[in-house]
Amino acid sequence: MNIATFPNFRNARVRFFTPRIDGSIVIVDRRALDPEATPERLIERNEELNAISAAIDPQVGAPRPVFLFGPSGSGKTTVATFALKEARRKLFDIRTAIVSGRGRTRAAVLRDTVREAIGGHKVYQSKGTDALCRDLEALEDRLLVVCDEADQLRDKQVLADLYHIEDCTLIVIGNREAELF
Repeated sequence: MNIATFPNFRNARVRFFTPRIDGSIVIVDRRALDPEATPERLIERNEELNAISAAIDPQVGAPRPVFLFGPSGSGKTTVATFALKEARRKLFDIRTAIVSGRGRTRAAVLRDTVREAIGGHKVYQSKGTDALCRDLEALEDRLLVVCDEADQLRDKQVLADLYHIEDCTLIVIGNREAELF
C-alpha cells in the first residue's frame, strides 16, 4: 500500500499572517481568528498538497490514504481542508466529507460521512454500520474523506471501513502516529 505520511508537521504559515521587520508576526486578516476559515493560498505546504493531489488523482492510480501527523495548531486540518476545497473546485465527479474522530464511534463517523457526502435523507440514528458502508459503496462518484483527530477515535475500525470503499481517498489527521496505530 502506497501512503504519504507527514509525521513532522511544522507550524504552517498561511496568508493570514505577515512577518514584520522586527521578527514579530502581524495578523492581516481577521479570518485568522476563525477556526472554520481556510486561506486562499498556503505558504510552504507544496509537498503536502502535492501528495494529497497525487493521492486523489485518477491518472496516478488507485486512491491511497494520506496521513498527517503533528502537534495541535500546526496546520494539518488547514492543509486537508484546503486540498478538499481545491478538489471540489477542480473535479466534478467527487463527493467530500470532513468528519471528526474525537471520541466518536464507528457508526457516528460513518453517519457523518454519509450525511456530508450523500445527504441527510440517507441517515437515521438506528441505521447500522453495514448499511452506511453500503450507501457509501453505492456512490458513482469518487469519495474524499478527511478524518480529523483520528487518533482519538473510539473505534478505529471505521478507517478500515472507509479504506475498503472503492474509489475512496482517506486523509487521516492525528497528533501522534503511535496513538493511531
